[in-house]
Amino acid sequence: MFTFNWLNYHADFYFSLLSFAVQVCFQLFEAARG
Repeated sequence: MFTFNWLNYHADFYFSLLSFAVQVCFQLFEAARG
């Protein structure tokens, strides 16, 4: 289960990265909406 171990090891990093991307997209959406 190499893939599972790798995902488990990097889960926190990708979760923080995903949260950052979601915040950026939300801010862009709010700015575009006016």
